[in-house]
Amino acid sequence: MEDLTVNNQGFEVFKGELPPQLPKPTIGFQNDQIQINRRAMRALGNPEYVNLMVNPDQKILIIKACKKDESGSAKLHPALLDITVIDSCEMFINQMKKRFSWPETGRFVFRAMLSDEFPFALVVHLDDHMLFSQPMDIMVSKES
Repeated sequence: MEDLTVNNQGFEVFKGELPPQLPKPTIGFQNDQIQINRRAMRALGNPEYVNLMVNPDQKILIIKACKKDESGSAKLHPALLDITVIDSCEMFINQMKKRFSWPETGRFVFRAMLSDEFPFALVVHLDDHMLFSQPMDIMVSKES
């Protein structure tokens, strides 16, 4: 029988705090999709539908979990392992690009924070919390 003893040299005890390199809740905009990462979905309560509310003067987007029959509800679709998307948002994203002077093409990712006003809602400050923008040509896969 094989010895299954593990050498614990180099390991540290996990103390219940999340390492700083783990992703924060983020919201991304690309093409006609709004992308919500796993952390943001958990903060929203893993809903099937959300409402999008924008205050253009304050440059704030609120994404709030809602029920299917609520006015303005948008269906969420799992896409990749860590990303859930809202499809067919081209008109919404184009309006955001114009209002906030984003480049025409690219991927724009913002940090999301829990809302103090709404339960199961995230607040995205569109003026000063952009984590990165990425030109589309950088995202082309080498395998294509």
